[in-house]
Amino acid sequence: MLRELLALFGSQRQDQAIADELSEMIDSSVRLVHSAGDRCLARAESPAEFSDIRSGDKAINRLQRSIRKRTFVEMAANSGTGGMSLSFGVSIMNIVKDVERIGDYAKDLGWLVETVGPLPPGRELMERFASTVGDVDQWLGSLTETMASGDQVRAVHLIDRGRDLRGELREVQRLLLTEEQTNLQAPAETMAAQIYIRITSHALNVLSTLVTPLHRMDSVKKKSLLPEVKEKLRDEDG
Repeated sequence: MLRELLALFGSQRQDQAIADELSEMIDSSVRLVHSAGDRCLARAESPAEFSDIRSGDKAINRLQRSIRKRTFVEMAANSGTGGMSLSFGVSIMNIVKDVERIGDYAKDLGWLVETVGPLPPGRELMERFASTVGDVDQWLGSLTETMASGDQVRAVHLIDRGRDLRGELREVQRLLLTEEQTNLQAPAETMAAQIYIRITSHALNVLSTLVTPLHRMDSVKKKSLLPEVKEKLRDEDG
């Protein structure tokens, strides 16, 4: 994993342990979001218990600490002898921060359901929300493979798709906030939508590391893409 990132930042040394743990961390966060969604939307006969979701988040936090420690050691070893460059180390730190936040939001979703109960789709607006959540799950499922392969063109397409999904979640949230009918679960539903908005934003940040390491595609435009990424996109269009 991260071969593209290593090349982008001119690092001459791959730490396979960091690569493996980062891949595991991303995959674990994606699976945790799916488990929390199963529990939130009552879409599984035997959803994960909140204690399992909380344990999963703790495991992600342990991976984060391990990766950070390894990265600091590698950066400290860089004295012109092929150690990890500062820019690459910072990039790794940015990734693990965002992935850790995805795990945190999955835990928050689990806590929400533990507090107020599931939010099964029972009306048109919540059906729309559930459908969008399903699309987010599918989108997140591409995250680990894309990062592992360093596929920059696919990352750009996933960023476009993620922005669309986030826009849809925001629209659902807006409609939930402005519903005229009395709905006692409206605050919880609105919070659930916000959690998914944040999950999507952090995943966009992770993907952006492949195509614009010094910025975040959560907020910047495609003009900030690395020149080599722009060239690959032109080749694809041509």
